[in-house]
Amino acid sequence: MNSIKEKTQFSWLSAFIIALLINIKQINLTFCAITGSEEDGFMSNILMICLILSFVEIFYEHFFKKIRYKLPEFFPFFVFAVIILIWYYATSTQSGSSMLQIIGIVLVPAFIVSITKTDFEKLLVATILLSFIALPYAHIIVAMTAVSDTTEALQMDTAYSLLPSVVSGIYHFVLYRKNLKWFYYPLYVAPVYYLTLLVVFGIRGPILCILVSIALLIFLNRKKKQLTPAMIILLFVILLVAVFFEETLILVKDLLNGMGVSSIFIEKTLRLLHEGDLSHGRDYLAKLAVNGFYESPLYGKGLNSFDFFTGEQYPHNFYLQMLYEGGLLVISLFTILFFVKIKNILKTGGSDKLQMAYFFSIVAMYHLLSANMWFSPLFWSFVGFLLQSRNGKVKGRTYINNIKV
Repeated sequence: MNSIKEKTQFSWLSAFIIALLINIKQINLTFCAITGSEEDGFMSNILMICLILSFVEIFYEHFFKKIRYKLPEFFPFFVFAVIILIWYYATSTQSGSSMLQIIGIVLVPAFIVSITKTDFEKLLVATILLSFIALPYAHIIVAMTAVSDTTEALQMDTAYSLLPSVVSGIYHFVLYRKNLKWFYYPLYVAPVYYLTLLVVFGIRGPILCILVSIALLIFLNRKKKQLTPAMIILLFVILLVAVFFEETLILVKDLLNGMGVSSIFIEKTLRLLHEGDLSHGRDYLAKLAVNGFYESPLYGKGLNSFDFFTGEQYPHNFYLQMLYEGGLLVISLFTILFFVKIKNILKTGGSDKLQMAYFFSIVAMYHLLSANMWFSPLFWSFVGFLLQSRNGKVKGRTYINNIKV
């Protein structure tokens, strides 16, 4: 593995702004546990804090660092906002979202991240540090959000709220551990603790996201671009696990039971395999989404309208949700945006490719497996990352590998 060391002029404030958005579910649950409030009770407050801090960052850069924002940097977000607002107004009668929700949950996170460029190491550290806020209250959060069904101890959102800290810890340890001072090592306490909670009490989705994040990290950060013997062995092991999936789960379950540990996500997965319903009903939702797309393939059914037409909350897959609600028009725009971002990252290099893999692991994978994107600031933070125009040259400024030149 390569160890990355890059100089940067991006501030810690920008890192904490994005880290707040990444950790928004966990921080919200923490405040709910402290105050006994309802779920999502503090989401709007956290979003407002992020917005205020982003304007503070712009003010600081403008007057103290003499960095001038140019209009082209706001143009991608402006186009995105116009599309979202037109889409909403054209289909508002069947939409499950209000204008206030569209502004707060969709536009605000996308705007903040689209104009806030940060250093990757600082972002990882900030995300881990913010996750320490929940550490003293983790047992309360687990009890507060526990599912009555004994086959699943954590609610889906609670389990996924632990994911950013775990993935941040893995990425930081692999990429930056060689440059660490001794006092940085307690930083990994929170990620290790949350990983333990996910293995013992969690659900399948976050575990899959962690495995994908590790695979992307190995692939993108390998020293040699060609396949090495270690890579070939790893691919062979992955193939064996895929072919003998159930047998592998039974083996791991027996090993954990031998140590006196039970894993709920393994037990649930084995139960669903025996019942012949590994997707846990998601294949039915996928059929609903595809059938709805066939009925209105060009423009879709309307923004956040899946519940209105089907009676089901959402299809548990943001791509299918875009296809159903926005048709070919919206899905094509998102796909183009995604691949243009990848093309720009390949040009600039540096840690941008790893940052893309990081966001994909904690955001895109989560919303490919679960969650309604219209009620997830985290998803629109990822869209804001795709909208960032400060990877390459932007009139008067050039950023190469996170260094302003």
